[in-house]
Amino acid sequence: MSRRILVVDDEPMALILLNQILSEAGHSVVTAQSGFEALDHFRKEPSRFALILLDLSMPLMDGEETFNHFRAIDPNVVVLLNTGFIENLRLDRMIANGLAGFLRRPYRADEVVTQIHSVLQNVKLNGAKPSGPRQLS
Repeated sequence: MSRRILVVDDEPMALILLNQILSEAGHSVVTAQSGFEALDHFRKEPSRFALILLDLSMPLMDGEETFNHFRAIDPNVVVLLNTGFIENLRLDRMIANGLAGFLRRPYRADEVVTQIHSVLQNVKLNGAKPSGPRQLS
């Protein structure tokens, strides 16, 4: 079953790569190069996205601010953070606010797909809310 995933990253090559990886895994992918663009997609129809894969380090509006806007629109939104580095306090704050987990860069294609499937399976089993943060390192 195809699930629509919103991938948000300011790096065009990261978007191309993730789009390819997730499409090959059977997902429908929508990409956005900024938090602003992602929020435009999300506001139109929040329920159409099973998961948002969100880059933390973006100019103008970073991943944490974008995440907070997503949560204001839909408190049950499933967001997986995508980052090379995050301070523990910042991660703890985002987890407390409902972050489903995070992928630590660099990663392999199969790790991305496995982590997304795991998060989506947990959401399916536990209802709208993720069961807790998951990290792939």
